[in-house]
Amino acid sequence: MSQIVRSGRPWALGGLWCLWALAVLAVDRWLTFSANEYFHYPQYAVLAWLVARSLDPRRQRWIAGRALFWTTLLGAADELIQYLWITAGYSHYFDVNDILVNFLAAAAGVLLHYGPAKRTEVDTERSSPATAEVATAVVLTLGIGADLAAGRLQLEPPTDVPPGGLAADPGGRWILYLQRAPGQYGSWQRGPHRGLHYVARPSDGALALAAASVLIVLIGRRVTSPQPAGDPDAASTMSRSSALKSTK
Repeated sequence: MSQIVRSGRPWALGGLWCLWALAVLAVDRWLTFSANEYFHYPQYAVLAWLVARSLDPRRQRWIAGRALFWTTLLGAADELIQYLWITAGYSHYFDVNDILVNFLAAAAGVLLHYGPAKRTEVDTERSSPATAEVATAVVLTLGIGADLAAGRLQLEPPTDVPPGGLAADPGGRWILYLQRAPGQYGSWQRGPHRGLHYVARPSDGALALAAASVLIVLIGRRVTSPQPAGDPDAASTMSRSSALKSTK
Protein backbone atom coordinates (compact mmCIF):
# COMPACT_ATOMS: atom_id res chain seq x y z
CA MET A 1 0.00 0.00 0.00
CA SER A 2 2.80 2.43 0.84
CA GLN A 3 4.35 1.70 -2.55
CA ILE A 4 1.10 2.70 -4.26
CA VAL A 5 0.84 5.92 -2.27
CA ARG A 6 4.46 6.89 -2.96
CA SER A 7 4.38 6.02 -6.65
CA GLY A 8 4.01 8.61 -9.38
CA ARG A 9 0.84 6.87 -10.65
CA PRO A 10 -1.10 5.68 -7.59
CA TRP A 11 -4.36 5.08 -9.45
CA ALA A 12 -2.70 3.16 -12.29
CA LEU A 13 -0.55 1.08 -9.95
CA GLY A 14 -3.47 0.46 -7.62
CA GLY A 15 -5.58 -0.66 -10.58
CA LEU A 16 -2.91 -3.13 -11.66
CA TRP A 17 -2.72 -4.59 -8.17
CA CYS A 18 -6.54 -4.90 -8.07
CA LEU A 19 -6.50 -6.66 -11.45
CA TRP A 20 -3.79 -8.99 -10.15
CA ALA A 21 -5.78 -9.73 -6.98
CA LEU A 22 -8.90 -10.56 -9.03
CA ALA A 23 -6.87 -12.97 -11.17
CA VAL A 24 -5.47 -14.62 -8.02
CA LEU A 25 -8.97 -15.00 -6.57
CA ALA A 26 -10.22 -16.57 -9.80
CA VAL A 27 -7.29 -19.01 -9.93
CA ASP A 28 -7.75 -19.85 -6.25
CA ARG A 29 -11.45 -20.51 -6.77
CA TRP A 30 -11.32 -22.65 -9.92
CA LEU A 31 -7.77 -23.85 -10.58
CA THR A 32 -6.14 -24.53 -7.20
CA PHE A 33 -5.77 -28.17 -6.18
CA SER A 34 -4.38 -27.67 -2.66
CA ALA A 35 -3.24 -24.91 -0.33
CA ASN A 36 0.39 -26.00 -0.92
CA GLU A 37 0.24 -24.08 -4.17
CA TYR A 38 0.21 -20.83 -2.19
CA PHE A 39 3.97 -21.32 -1.74
CA HIS A 40 4.40 -20.62 -5.45
CA TYR A 41 3.52 -16.95 -4.94
CA PRO A 42 6.47 -15.86 -2.77
CA GLN A 43 8.87 -18.15 -4.61
CA TYR A 44 8.19 -16.89 -8.11
CA ALA A 45 7.52 -13.31 -7.05
CA VAL A 46 11.03 -13.15 -5.59
CA LEU A 47 12.47 -14.87 -8.67
CA ALA A 48 10.78 -12.41 -11.04
CA TRP A 49 11.88 -9.48 -8.90
CA LEU A 50 15.47 -10.72 -9.06
CA VAL A 51 15.29 -11.21 -12.84
CA ALA A 52 13.78 -7.76 -13.39
CA ARG A 53 16.30 -6.17 -11.07
CA SER A 54 19.20 -7.85 -12.86
CA LEU A 55 17.96 -6.78 -16.31
CA ASP A 56 16.89 -3.26 -15.35
CA PRO A 57 18.28 -2.26 -11.92
CA ARG A 58 17.37 1.43 -12.32
CA ARG A 59 13.83 0.77 -13.62
CA GLN A 60 14.46 2.71 -16.83
CA ARG A 61 13.69 0.26 -19.64
CA TRP A 62 10.33 -1.46 -18.87
CA ILE A 63 11.47 -5.04 -19.41
CA ALA A 64 8.46 -6.48 -17.58
CA GLY A 65 7.63 -8.81 -20.45
CA ARG A 66 11.16 -10.14 -20.61
CA ALA A 67 11.27 -10.78 -16.84
CA LEU A 68 7.92 -12.55 -16.97
CA PHE A 69 9.01 -14.63 -19.96
CA TRP A 70 12.13 -16.05 -18.29
CA THR A 71 10.45 -16.56 -14.93
CA THR A 72 7.47 -18.34 -16.47
CA LEU A 73 9.76 -20.45 -18.65
CA LEU A 74 11.75 -21.52 -15.59
CA GLY A 75 8.46 -22.35 -13.86
CA ALA A 76 7.31 -24.47 -16.82
CA ALA A 77 10.65 -26.31 -16.84
CA ASP A 78 10.28 -26.97 -13.12
CA GLU A 79 6.77 -28.36 -13.63
CA LEU A 80 8.05 -30.66 -16.38
CA ILE A 81 10.87 -31.93 -14.17
CA GLN A 82 8.40 -32.60 -11.38
CA TYR A 83 6.08 -34.53 -13.73
CA LEU A 84 8.93 -36.56 -15.23
CA TRP A 85 10.97 -37.24 -12.12
CA ILE A 86 10.57 -35.48 -8.75
CA THR A 87 6.85 -36.14 -8.19
CA ALA A 88 6.37 -38.80 -10.88
CA GLY A 89 4.81 -41.18 -8.39
CA TYR A 90 1.75 -39.01 -7.82
CA SER A 91 1.73 -36.43 -10.64
CA HIS A 92 -1.09 -37.42 -12.98
CA TYR A 93 -0.44 -34.75 -15.61
CA PHE A 94 1.89 -31.94 -16.59
CA ASP A 95 0.32 -29.22 -14.46
CA VAL A 96 -0.65 -26.20 -16.56
CA ASN A 97 -2.54 -24.76 -13.58
CA ASP A 98 0.73 -24.37 -11.67
CA ILE A 99 2.32 -22.59 -14.62
CA LEU A 100 -0.48 -20.02 -14.52
CA VAL A 101 0.04 -19.61 -10.77
CA ASN A 102 3.77 -19.13 -11.38
CA PHE A 103 3.01 -16.46 -13.96
CA LEU A 104 0.73 -14.58 -11.56
CA ALA A 105 3.39 -14.76 -8.87
CA ALA A 106 5.96 -13.45 -11.33
CA ALA A 107 3.63 -10.58 -12.22
CA ALA A 108 3.60 -9.60 -8.54
CA GLY A 109 7.39 -9.57 -8.51
CA VAL A 110 7.50 -7.32 -11.57
CA LEU A 111 4.95 -4.96 -10.00
CA LEU A 112 7.06 -4.79 -6.87
CA HIS A 113 10.10 -3.90 -8.94
CA TYR A 114 8.48 -1.26 -11.16
CA GLY A 115 5.99 0.11 -8.64
CA PRO A 116 8.28 2.84 -7.24
CA ALA A 117 9.35 4.02 -10.72
CA LYS A 118 7.80 7.14 -12.13
CA ARG A 119 6.55 7.17 -15.67
CA THR A 120 9.05 9.88 -16.60
CA GLU A 121 11.96 7.67 -15.51
CA VAL A 122 11.31 5.14 -18.28
CA ASP A 123 13.44 5.80 -21.35
CA THR A 124 12.05 4.19 -24.52
CA GLU A 125 15.34 4.79 -26.35
CA ARG A 126 17.09 2.47 -23.89
CA SER A 127 14.47 -0.27 -24.09
CA SER A 128 16.33 -3.11 -25.81
CA PRO A 129 14.36 -5.46 -28.10
CA ALA A 130 13.42 -8.86 -26.74
CA THR A 131 15.53 -10.68 -29.34
CA ALA A 132 16.58 -13.56 -27.09
CA GLU A 133 13.04 -14.04 -25.82
CA VAL A 134 11.52 -14.07 -29.32
CA ALA A 135 14.19 -16.47 -30.59
CA THR A 136 13.68 -18.79 -27.61
CA ALA A 137 9.90 -18.74 -28.05
CA VAL A 138 10.22 -19.53 -31.78
CA VAL A 139 12.65 -22.41 -31.17
CA LEU A 140 10.44 -23.89 -28.44
CA THR A 141 7.30 -23.54 -30.55
CA LEU A 142 8.93 -25.21 -33.55
CA GLY A 143 10.40 -27.97 -31.39
CA ILE A 144 7.13 -28.73 -29.62
CA GLY A 145 5.23 -28.57 -32.92
CA ALA A 146 7.68 -30.99 -34.54
CA ASP A 147 7.38 -33.45 -31.64
CA LEU A 148 3.60 -33.26 -31.77
CA ALA A 149 3.56 -33.78 -35.54
CA ALA A 150 5.94 -36.74 -35.23
CA GLY A 151 3.93 -38.26 -32.39
CA ARG A 152 6.86 -38.19 -29.94
CA LEU A 153 4.84 -35.86 -27.71
CA GLN A 154 1.15 -36.49 -27.12
CA LEU A 155 -1.39 -34.87 -24.84
CA GLU A 156 -3.51 -37.93 -24.11
CA PRO A 157 -2.52 -41.60 -23.87
CA PRO A 158 -4.76 -44.36 -25.28
CA THR A 159 -4.56 -46.11 -21.89
CA ASP A 160 -2.97 -45.48 -18.51
CA VAL A 161 0.81 -45.03 -18.69
CA PRO A 162 3.55 -45.42 -16.03
CA PRO A 163 4.71 -42.59 -13.73
CA GLY A 164 6.56 -39.91 -15.61
CA GLY A 165 4.35 -40.21 -18.69
CA LEU A 166 6.93 -42.10 -20.79
CA ALA A 167 5.70 -45.21 -22.59
CA ALA A 168 6.78 -47.20 -25.63
CA ASP A 169 4.44 -47.77 -28.55
CA PRO A 170 4.13 -51.22 -30.19
CA GLY A 171 7.08 -50.35 -32.44
CA GLY A 172 9.32 -49.62 -29.45
CA ARG A 173 9.36 -45.87 -29.94
CA TRP A 174 9.27 -43.88 -26.69
CA ILE A 175 6.47 -41.31 -26.39
CA LEU A 176 6.01 -38.64 -23.74
CA TYR A 177 2.37 -38.29 -22.71
CA LEU A 178 1.51 -35.12 -20.78
CA GLN A 179 -1.13 -36.96 -18.76
CA ARG A 180 -0.95 -40.46 -17.39
CA ALA A 181 -4.60 -41.34 -17.99
CA PRO A 182 -6.97 -40.20 -20.71
CA GLY A 183 -9.56 -37.49 -20.11
CA GLN A 184 -7.94 -35.47 -17.32
CA TYR A 185 -7.19 -32.28 -19.21
CA GLY A 186 -10.26 -30.09 -19.58
CA SER A 187 -12.09 -31.86 -16.76
CA TRP A 188 -13.17 -31.06 -13.22
CA GLN A 189 -11.26 -33.06 -10.64
CA ARG A 190 -11.69 -33.42 -6.90
CA GLY A 191 -9.13 -31.80 -4.62
CA PRO A 192 -8.68 -30.92 -0.95
CA HIS A 193 -8.84 -27.14 -1.39
CA ARG A 194 -12.20 -26.25 -2.99
CA GLY A 195 -13.68 -29.66 -3.57
CA LEU A 196 -13.50 -29.37 -7.35
CA HIS A 197 -10.94 -27.68 -9.56
CA TYR A 198 -10.55 -27.40 -13.31
CA VAL A 199 -7.54 -29.04 -14.95
CA ALA A 200 -6.48 -26.61 -17.65
CA ARG A 201 -5.38 -27.92 -21.04
CA PRO A 202 -2.04 -26.78 -22.46
CA SER A 203 -4.04 -24.82 -25.06
CA ASP A 204 -5.93 -23.07 -22.23
CA GLY A 205 -2.65 -22.06 -20.62
CA ALA A 206 -1.19 -20.88 -23.93
CA LEU A 207 -4.22 -18.70 -24.64
CA ALA A 208 -4.17 -17.22 -21.13
CA LEU A 209 -0.46 -16.42 -21.37
CA ALA A 210 -0.92 -14.93 -24.86
CA ALA A 211 -3.71 -12.67 -23.60
CA ALA A 212 -1.57 -11.62 -20.66
CA SER A 213 1.33 -10.86 -23.01
CA VAL A 214 -0.88 -8.55 -25.09
CA LEU A 215 -1.98 -6.80 -21.90
CA ILE A 216 1.66 -6.34 -20.86
CA VAL A 217 2.49 -4.81 -24.26
CA LEU A 218 -0.42 -2.39 -23.96
CA ILE A 219 0.61 -1.42 -20.43
CA GLY A 220 4.19 -0.98 -21.62
CA ARG A 221 3.11 1.39 -24.36
CA ARG A 222 1.14 3.39 -21.83
CA VAL A 223 4.04 3.53 -19.39
CA THR A 224 6.59 4.50 -22.02
CA SER A 225 4.40 6.96 -23.97
CA PRO A 226 5.60 10.59 -24.08
CA GLN A 227 4.42 12.94 -21.36
CA PRO A 228 1.98 15.69 -22.34
CA ALA A 229 3.46 19.05 -23.26
CA GLY A 230 3.79 21.32 -20.28
CA ASP A 231 4.10 18.45 -17.83
CA PRO A 232 6.67 19.55 -15.25
CA ASP A 233 7.93 16.00 -14.81
CA ALA A 234 8.43 15.70 -18.55
CA ALA A 235 10.25 19.01 -18.65
CA SER A 236 12.57 17.99 -15.84
CA THR A 237 13.23 14.66 -17.54
CA MET A 238 14.03 16.40 -20.83
CA SER A 239 16.37 18.79 -19.08
CA ARG A 240 18.17 15.88 -17.37
CA SER A 241 18.50 14.06 -20.68
CA SER A 242 19.86 17.17 -22.38
CA ALA A 243 22.36 17.67 -19.58
CA LEU A 244 23.55 14.10 -19.87
CA LYS A 245 23.94 14.35 -23.65
CA SER A 246 25.89 17.60 -23.35
CA THR A 247 28.42 15.93 -21.07
CA LYS A 248 29.16 13.17 -23.55
